[in-house]
Amino acid sequence: MSRIEKDFFERSADTVARDLIGRKVRTGLDGGRGLEVVETGAYEGETRTTGEGFYHEPGNIYIHNLPGGYNTLAVSTESSEKPSVVAFRAGLEEEAGLGDFRTLLDGPGNFSEYLGVTKEYDGVCTDSDRLWIEGEPVEDDLVDFTSPEDENMAENCIGCYQLCFK
Repeated sequence: MSRIEKDFFERSADTVARDLIGRKVRTGLDGGRGLEVVETGAYEGETRTTGEGFYHEPGNIYIHNLPGGYNTLAVSTESSEKPSVVAFRAGLEEEAGLGDFRTLLDGPGNFSEYLGVTKEYDGVCTDSDRLWIEGEPVEDDLVDFTSPEDENMAENCIGCYQLCFK
C-alpha cells in the first residue's frame, strides 16, 4: 500500500478528516502495527486549550494530552499560519480476532494507546518510519458526518466523520 505524501495535509481540516476515513495509520512498533481509521474530528481556530501543534507544518503529528493522562493523536493541516488539525477518534484493528470480528478502538485515547503513540511523537512527520498513513479512502456513501450542532463538541470542532457499518 502506498503512503500518503505530506502535501495531502495542505488542505482544510474538514477535507482531510473526510479523506482519512478507511485509510490505515501505522507505527513502526511490532513490524508496523496499524488501525483502520473509522472516525475523525476536524478542528480549526484557537481556543483556550489550543496547543502549539495546531501550528505545526501540515502533515506533522500533534499529541494533545487529555484528562486522565490519555493522548489524542492528531495531524496538522492546511498551513502553519492557520490553527487546524484532524484528530483520530476511533479505529479498527487490522487483524480479525475471534471469527470475522475486529476490535473497535473507540475514543482518541484508545486509538493512540493501541498504536503506542506517546508525547514523543509530537512534531514527527507522517511520512516517517515512526508513523505513517497509507491506503485509499472509502466511498462517500459509506461516511456519515456529525455537525457540532448535533452533538456537544469542542468550540473549534467543525465536525466529525464516521465510517458507516452497513
